[in-house]
Amino acid sequence: DQKRQAEVDKIVRQKVARRHFRPSLIWQSIQNHGDALRPFFSHFCQIASGLLRSNDFSLAAFGSEVYRVLFEVFADGFSRQDILGLLTAHTGGSSDSEVDGALDVLATLASKHSVALRPFVVYVKGVLDYLDNLKHNQIRKLFTILSTLSISGAGGPE
Repeated sequence: DQKRQAEVDKIVRQKVARRHFRPSLIWQSIQNHGDALRPFFSHFCQIASGLLRSNDFSLAAFGSEVYRVLFEVFADGFSRQDILGLLTAHTGGSSDSEVDGALDVLATLASKHSVALRPFVVYVKGVLDYLDNLKHNQIRKLFTILSTLSISGAGGPE
């Protein structure tokens, strides 16, 4: 099954790089067929993770978009917990683009879905474990995310 997954990853990377897969296609596909695609949730997470780790900006950006779609469409607690756990792991990644991509996804989720993110704030706080490895701009981004969630928890804007 790993061989097949590697083949799928390669095909997806090629399709994204050639712009055959666009964010709007992913949004429409997953949003309109979320229930039917539920059994493939972990595969989507693997694909998003592999793309976000890429040094190619367009692939990493597409991986970020897949994570955002997954968070919105698969709104159950377990799925969101998985997504946030993966994003937290990415913040401890080896490349700046991976860390920035994960923080950007978390920032978007915090600004657009702060109430939905609030039960999982412990995952976002988990990024603090990687604080020693983050650059100054990444630390600022992290504290902006935490501030946004703190303000929304105090009855601020949603």
